[in-house]
Amino acid sequence: MAADDGLHRDAPPLYGVPVTIKGAIAASEGRFTPGSFFHGDDVATEDAEFVRRLKAAGAIVLGKTSCPDMSGATETQNPSTGLTRTPWNLGRSPGGSSGGEGAVVGALGSPLGLGAEIG
Repeated sequence: MAADDGLHRDAPPLYGVPVTIKGAIAASEGRFTPGSFFHGDDVATEDAEFVRRLKAAGAIVLGKTSCPDMSGATETQNPSTGLTRTPWNLGRSPGGSSGGEGAVVGALGSPLGLGAEIG
């Protein structure tokens, strides 16, 4: 039996692919904190357009990842999750405002991550 037996030929392109979402991007699966202490209990009521499109393409949201306070720092550190480290070398930082995404994808915890940068 082939691995794809039973799959519909018209399945969406990301059918069953796990994905993680940066904490500053609204996704109905979890809190919408933007890394901020002041938004620690906020919950997204709807998905951001990028998230909606990923889901429409068949992706499965695993969870949300850490980002710096309001995504405004060159290292990923915030009051809720602390400092994010590179999984292959805990003495290093994945940097940037999507450091949580970089860390989880780098640790092979998710094959696809949705982040965002202003630079």
